[in-house]
Amino acid sequence: MLNVELLGDQGFKLEASNNEGKQPTEAIEGVVNSFQQGLNEPCVFTHPVTGLRVVLFVDDVITRGLKEDTIRFFNTLNDTYPLRSWGILSPENPLTHLGYRITEEHINEKVYRYLDQSEDVARFIIENELCLNERIGCPMPDKDHISIIKDETSLNDADKQWFKSLVGQMGWFAISLLKVGYSSLSV
Repeated sequence: MLNVELLGDQGFKLEASNNEGKQPTEAIEGVVNSFQQGLNEPCVFTHPVTGLRVVLFVDDVITRGLKEDTIRFFNTLNDTYPLRSWGILSPENPLTHLGYRITEEHINEKVYRYLDQSEDVARFIIENELCLNERIGCPMPDKDHISIIKDETSLNDADKQWFKSLVGQMGWFAISLLKVGYSSLSV
């Protein structure tokens, strides 16, 4: 359970009058605290004093800010919740976040950052024993490509679960491609 009071030095403030009798998790849902929530992206919060950006996606967190602010933020979180891992992006220390491998390189005093999902996509293909052996020019050139499997037996519950998971993962890859390709994502 989140202890909001321990995060006070990070700018999180729990208003007692608005949250009396609430569990900390309930209070957090209704309070952005002193971090300001992004107007066009509800998962992004910016600290008005330090400028530290925190991006929350379920239980995954990534930040962008000064090294000292980042270290203080994650140390405070780690004191409350032992974190699996965290690190600061550098050419020697790539990060992994939500299936992306995030790398950085310095060329002629310029910093370049890259997002790459190829390892996660390859693992997805192998784990699900998918066979990608036929390329077609159009996603569905004729009605015979709608169903590759001609067996019309209904799926059992386990296969239904697997199929839903498969479609969900493919949806994540498709959405991720669009977000990275068409937004001003900064890590």
